Amino acid sequence: MAPALGDLGKLLLAAALGGLIGLEREAKHRPAGLRTNLFICMGSAMFTLLSDQLAGQHTGDHTRIAAQIIPGIGFIGAGSIIHARGDLVTGITSASTFICGCIGWDGGWRRGVHHGSVRDRIGARRAFAARTH
Repeated sequence: MAPALGDLGKLLLAAALGGLIGLEREAKHRPAGLRTNLFICMGSAMFTLLSDQLAGQHTGDHTRIAAQIIPGIGFIGAGSIIHARGDLVTGITSASTFICGCIGWDGGWRRGVHHGSVRDRIGARRAFAARTH
């Protein structure tokens, strides 16, 4: 029962971090807001947990399922660009979804979110802010 509670904590932490990114984007009226980033972050954490647990049970590769997070997020980023059609697309929306996926992946891994992913998110946010102003 204890590992399930630990996994739930990892999912909740990933959802909270994705939600914070989404709230920031919604406050600035950007595409891919709260729900999108929350689900990307939590889904990435869930697939990472699933990959780790299945590989542990069947002595397989721990990264096979989790490795599919990256192409999936690429499709989401491409979809957001195609959805914009005539609007100006800067690529920041797809980069934001990719960062959320990485934070979720990090959150689902064995020890939960590392301080480095939060530091990297803050650094990426500053780089995006400097580019858009």
